[in-house]
Amino acid sequence: MNLQSLQQPVPRSATLEFDVQDEVTQRRGIRLPLPPMAARKVARGAKGHFPGQLVFGEGQATEVESHTEMLVALVMLARPSVVGLESQVPFRWVDADNVWHTHFFDFRVTLDDGSRRAIMVKASKTLEKMEFWEAARLIAGQVSPDFTERVCVMSSKHLDPVEVYNAELIHSVRPPDPEGERMVRHVLKDVCGSVLVSDIVDAAGLGGRAFRAVVRMIWNRELELVRNERIDHGSHVRWRAARADRRERHCGELQPCPTRASGTSGESKTRQR
Repeated sequence: MNLQSLQQPVPRSATLEFDVQDEVTQRRGIRLPLPPMAARKVARGAKGHFPGQLVFGEGQATEVESHTEMLVALVMLARPSVVGLESQVPFRWVDADNVWHTHFFDFRVTLDDGSRRAIMVKASKTLEKMEFWEAARLIAGQVSPDFTERVCVMSSKHLDPVEVYNAELIHSVRPPDPEGERMVRHVLKDVCGSVLVSDIVDAAGLGGRAFRAVVRMIWNRELELVRNERIDHGSHVRWRAARADRRERHCGELQPCPTRASGTSGESKTRQR
């Protein structure tokens, strides 16, 4: 590329495109997110909005139009009972004047029992308006079970600050670390009661890797918090009830991890995000 080409203005409509199979991405193990699958693009540049994008699952991107939407998405994804999330899901409905409209539900989640919930995310001040509730009731009354079993309305007031904190933490540590999780399972293999997270981290000898492994194991429903609290080193965790029942006859203390091969101790040299 010569100096003249560097001085050429970039067209306003230009976009950067990446070949996910190119040599660099293959060599570095980079997997670019899949584009959003929503039926409607979110508004960008609108005054008072907070448009953004987050990545979940196996690299699926989804867009949000507000900070509250982002928090609701993170909370839904962190709940063990939620196995799927869709955004901007269209639904056709007719108003009192027999005029047809398309409403886009901000999210629709699928639960582990196969049922679904359609979610409207609104600003708290919107919930004070009677016209919103009139329209919401009309829409909900026309929803059939093949679309969703329940329509939910959520605002920032419906979010538990503890659940939001834990959801953001879970999202930040989602890249798997099989070695770290294996070490934590070894430490806890004979434990029946509750244990301090800091004791697990110390026994595993992996520092932050062990802490992140504990968080993922809470998300994966292997472990559970004893109380509804922020996940940190002072939290008490235990095996979930179904697994703990199988260990009752073999209760014991925390097990220190065996000596690890060189290169696996301490913090990972490369932090995954």
